[in-house]
Amino acid sequence: MDEIDGDGLLQLDIPAPALRVGLVAIGAFVVSIATWELYRGVWPLNATSPFLLCLILGAWSVGVPAIWGGLTGPAIHWTVGSGRIEIVEKRPFRQARHHLFGPDQIERFETRECPAMEGPAPGASTARDCKRFDTRDFGTRNTADAFRERVGGLFNS
Repeated sequence: MDEIDGDGLLQLDIPAPALRVGLVAIGAFVVSIATWELYRGVWPLNATSPFLLCLILGAWSVGVPAIWGGLTGPAIHWTVGSGRIEIVEKRPFRQARHHLFGPDQIERFETRECPAMEGPAPGASTARDCKRFDTRDFGTRNTADAFRERVGGLFNS
């Protein structure tokens, strides 16, 4: 959850460990099961080999990106203060990326709904260089709007 420390900074963590483990497990499952169950139909070569090989490659085309996303997906930490937003992206196997925004670098704060998802609306801030940093998903649009107002009020104070 988000909380304001004694120094007046709003802290927001968007952790990713469970998501990472889940993506790696699902990807590994898809790749291993499809390969294990269908390889006997591919080798020795026969009339069904090309069809079954396409199924295996299709499973790999889904499983490998899921594994990659699980291994490289970021955990994000927001720190919002008066006139400053710091966003730290931590990824496994890479150095953390720090983004620091001042009052002249934020274009707008907005509440966005992701049309591809059935769920709630996340809050987002958009920097002038067209990079967008999203927060976590909120339960309702009202909650997302309240968080956006909280971030905007603290940032502009």
